[in-house]
Amino acid sequence: MPPIDYDPATEIHVRRFQGKLTSDRCQAMAGEVEAEINSLIEEDPEARLAFDLAGVDFIVSAFIRLCLQAARRMPKGNFTIVHCQPEVRKIFSVAGLDKLIELS
Repeated sequence: MPPIDYDPATEIHVRRFQGKLTSDRCQAMAGEVEAEINSLIEEDPEARLAFDLAGVDFIVSAFIRLCLQAARRMPKGNFTIVHCQPEVRKIFSVAGLDKLIELS
């Protein structure tokens, strides 16, 4: 997985994900993503972060947990999930997270 990139046009840091986000994959990348977020916050305490799910067609609860942890670590309102496929958006909606995490 690539590290967090910065998009100067939107002033948002973007973490892209690809493929099926299974439990094994989420567990394997959790520490890396957490370290990236910690580094981002140290560098810019008011940073805005987006998880880009354009290439994701399947998620499990472990990824939802990763999203919730990111949302808690970032300043209020500075975390969003972008480019959700309809199937993935439905999972967030069924879990009730579409009201807690901004989805676009």
